[in-house]
Amino acid sequence: MMYEEFTSRLGNLGIAELPTMDEYTDIIEPVYNYHPILNTSRAKDTCAEMYSRYGIGIFKLLLPEVAQFSEMEQRILALRHQYEEAKAEYDTLNAEYIRHCQEIRKEWRCAG
Repeated sequence: MMYEEFTSRLGNLGIAELPTMDEYTDIIEPVYNYHPILNTSRAKDTCAEMYSRYGIGIFKLLLPEVAQFSEMEQRILALRHQYEEAKAEYDTLNAEYIRHCQEIRKEWRCAG
């Protein structure tokens, strides 16, 4: 969710004191992007409601958890990449092995 959309939602809730762009980028947006509490179809509304009820403080409290979730997501992405590389190597090796076996079978047929 972009800053403008977030502040518009806050305006719709009657919130006059809006977060700065830096507060949004450094504190609110990471929570919105990574915290599982906001992993729903209503995440945008929930995020605005949280700010309207508790202010920036609730987002600051959630930041340490967000760092853990973000780090874990990066680890998962790295492991997926490693898996894909290993799978490609395996598939190449397997294809070479199959070709080799087929060549050997042809040689045996010709010799017999």
